[in-house]
Amino acid sequence: MKTVFLNLYLKKLKRYTEQIMDEKEVEFFKQNGLEFIKIIGQGGYGVIYEVHSANFNSNFAVKKIPKCFFSQAELDCLMRIDDPRIVRLYQIYRYNDFIYMVLEYCPTDLYKVFSAGGKLYEEDIYRYAHDAVLAIKSVHDKNIAHCDIKPANFFIDTYGRVKIGDFGLASFNGSSCSCKMAKGTKLFMAPEVYCKKYTPMKSDIWSLGVTLYFLATQTYPFNAPDIEKLKQCISIGLFATDKVQNKNLLAVISKCLDRDPEKRPTADEILQMPYFKEN
Repeated sequence: MKTVFLNLYLKKLKRYTEQIMDEKEVEFFKQNGLEFIKIIGQGGYGVIYEVHSANFNSNFAVKKIPKCFFSQAELDCLMRIDDPRIVRLYQIYRYNDFIYMVLEYCPTDLYKVFSAGGKLYEEDIYRYAHDAVLAIKSVHDKNIAHCDIKPANFFIDTYGRVKIGDFGLASFNGSSCSCKMAKGTKLFMAPEVYCKKYTPMKSDIWSLGVTLYFLATQTYPFNAPDIEKLKQCISIGLFATDKVQNKNLLAVISKCLDRDPEKRPTADEILQMPYFKEN
């Protein structure tokens, strides 16, 4: 049901995102004490608005997604999470065929920071890499697999703290379930995900490896002009190791990008590796 509804939703998404916000939505937001400011993000799974709350004198992010995207149990799980390394979900509203998730506002993310073209120092890469691993550890410790790990989903709040967000594809029993549907962003998907039979937490670690490679090089370890060639590259698993200058960081990335999911380390084990242990 979720997949069918999502396909229908994607066909309509362009029309929705071309609009700023329709009048009824604006009125609905006002009734709940929220004033629309602007669209701050949009993609395959929803639109994100920046809104202002006069009651709290603060800005929030509101993500609009199909109602069936989460079960009530999953929404309850997300609402209960209060972790400094995870973007906070404060409130949920339902309107027409959508739910509106009122989230902690973060002005930027790791993708924007590392794509900006400015000078990046080794200590910057280390700090953001360390924060990213800690964020994944926080998620996995709650038995949740994110299923869409990438730089754009590591948000940076107004105090410069890295937090993981966007749980639209998450698996809420990530340590034990076996998925049979490919989920994620193609450049970051593990080889077993393309085969549609995988353990999500293990695949998260692969995606972390791709993310760390991007932080170190501002490029991707696997890239190709079309999806079939990309799948081949990922399946073979060879990447340009000479682009990663720090050998200890390369060791972390190589472990994460092991083609055998069972040989990939956990987030806890990654934090014990020399790159993180000796800094």
